[in-house]
Amino acid sequence: MADIRPNFIYVGAPKSGSSWLFRALSEHPNVFVSREKSTTFFETDELGPLEDYLAKFADTGGASAIGEIAHDTFLNRKAARRIRAAFPDMRILCCLREPGDFASSAIQWWSAHTAQYGETAAEMLAHERLTRLLDYPGLMAPFFEFFPQAQIKVLFFDELKADPERFLAEILEFLEVEADFRPKVLDQVVNRASRARFRRLTHLAYGTGGALRRLGFGQFVEYTKQRPIVERLLYAPPETDSWATAAVRDAGISAAAQPKLDALEAIIGRPVPPAWRSA
Repeated sequence: MADIRPNFIYVGAPKSGSSWLFRALSEHPNVFVSREKSTTFFETDELGPLEDYLAKFADTGGASAIGEIAHDTFLNRKAARRIRAAFPDMRILCCLREPGDFASSAIQWWSAHTAQYGETAAEMLAHERLTRLLDYPGLMAPFFEFFPQAQIKVLFFDELKADPERFLAEILEFLEVEADFRPKVLDQVVNRASRARFRRLTHLAYGTGGALRRLGFGQFVEYTKQRPIVERLLYAPPETDSWATAAVRDAGISAAAQPKLDALEAIIGRPVPPAWRSA
């Protein structure tokens, strides 16, 4: 019997609807997504045996669209070439968020979960990881270099917020499965950048989750994250005009990103939302 091979991968960006998409696709009867969300296989510099990767997709239940939501994949500049070499027919999914809006969500999430990227807004906004995540042209260019444009679907977070049903339908059409499916999560906000009730507790939970993922318990971590009681325990409602929004505005993140928007449009073959130009 031939190996069941994945045929799609979401490569980025984080904080741009990837958790929502993971939940939505998980509900579709003809789509299989890796139960641990991201396998991290193509996110690392040293690839393991391809057989280990294929084992993640061994029990797909007959689904025709098979893949994973691996939102840090595009940070590894070797990923596009490696994916193309192993799976030349792979379909590439990506969703991008307005740079200032993305930066605000990212540093709120980091603040609640880890001190790895800094303790203050200024430290997080200056961190190399955020700089890399905001280099949309540099992140997307390798995929358009190694894959035909027809195999790449780039969407915008604005589209998800405006019309989640149409947003999902476009993805399902791209994956060539039933596009009129309405998941239970359709109108929900998943994994929002909320405030930590107790930062020490959320930092501990995040660190423990990372350790469990490395030990192969990623599916358990995803299951636990989706329990409403866990969310109520760890998080308070987000602030409407948060410290992160103010910090990003003062740092001029959106203005600094403007010169790269023309380059991004030339690479992906579609215009960014008009709001990006006036942010």
